[in-house]
Amino acid sequence: MYNDPNQPRQPYEPQPTEYAPSYGQSPYAAPPPRKSRRGIWIALAIVGAVLVLACGGCAALAIAGVGFFASSLAAPSAAANNYYRAIESQQYNVAYSYLDTSSLNLQEQQITSETFSLAAEARDAANGKVTKFSQTNINVNTNNGVSTAVVTLSVTRGRQTYSVQLQMKEENNVWKITDFNNI
Repeated sequence: MYNDPNQPRQPYEPQPTEYAPSYGQSPYAAPPPRKSRRGIWIALAIVGAVLVLACGGCAALAIAGVGFFASSLAAPSAAANNYYRAIESQQYNVAYSYLDTSSLNLQEQQITSETFSLAAEARDAANGKVTKFSQTNINVNTNNGVSTAVVTLSVTRGRQTYSVQLQMKEENNVWKITDFNNI
């Protein structure tokens, strides 16, 4: 029993706890310092930096049109930009070279360089020339070895901004516009 008078009395010794000082230590000593996790944070930062660089490298390759990315996004995007740069600078013969004229009709007529230029000039006269354009979306599909794309652009003429969709198809590693809803 705890209070048995026949038992010799034991001297009181406090049980060591997390906060109780060990033998020979001052009761006012600070608790031991926490272990540093600096190594873990450095390793996580290195892994994160490698992932960011890898994603940036993939984006740069896509923009530059290297390897897999050339046929997936960069090539139709570049063709659409070149087409609209030609329209912006009123080089309609150059813009016409990006069209797949075998599949395009303008008001139920086969498009020729002359009819395309006349339509583009009429649009410039009615609404002003193109002052700015930017791609807002691109969707590329490959089905049975045939690659197609839909490129959506935001085009500004004077104070008017409107959306243009270019339907594109890749033939012999060249992207051509097969249909458009506006110039």
